[in-house]
Amino acid sequence: MNNCLLIAIAYLIGCVVAVEDVYEAANLARMLVESVGGVGTISTVFPTGHKLQGHPFSLQSYYASCYNNGSLSLLMMPICQSFNNIIHDTQHSATISVMPLDGTAMASNYRVGLIGHVSSLDRDSSSGIGEEGSRLRECYLSTHPDSHIWIPPNGIPHDAYFARFDIDHIWYTGGFGSSHYIGYIPTHLYANAHAQVPHSTFQTLSSHDLVIY
Repeated sequence: MNNCLLIAIAYLIGCVVAVEDVYEAANLARMLVESVGGVGTISTVFPTGHKLQGHPFSLQSYYASCYNNGSLSLLMMPICQSFNNIIHDTQHSATISVMPLDGTAMASNYRVGLIGHVSSLDRDSSSGIGEEGSRLRECYLSTHPDSHIWIPPNGIPHDAYFARFDIDHIWYTGGFGSSHYIGYIPTHLYANAHAQVPHSTFQTLSSHDLVIY
């Protein structure tokens, strides 16, 4: 009886210790976004006037982490339905969801949804020229070397330009709620997590490889 009681107490203490808080979740979310090679699922809604207006549309897409505050660089290609929906949405809104690529069971793994909007850049920056445009081009290519064919300013065969995805809200699911954080992460915590994230690391990390700072 005493042994059972001790085991139960030890289990409860272990659960308490293992619980993530929102600060740890912010670090893990930021590291996740920057460690999966810039591949996420972008979700948009068909705009008013489209025959599918109001219907959601989700598809995998590239992004690059090129801003210290957590905003993401997108290479907008109007021929792609996801980006077409963003362009014709008055709020230019979208959600980018990211999850590990290690093939582990998703129910017990962590994932994040970045809810935000797409902001236009000045002509040079969006075209990949000038100081800022060159920086974005180099950053994007470091994450997606294969994009050298279609990246501006000399990309073919389709029109493409850089834009910035700004985050308005963050939803994080760390796994099972008994030991992981599930809920919204304040954007300022996510933005300030950059000092603890290895920006130069783009290899796939599993939840067991991540370190909470």
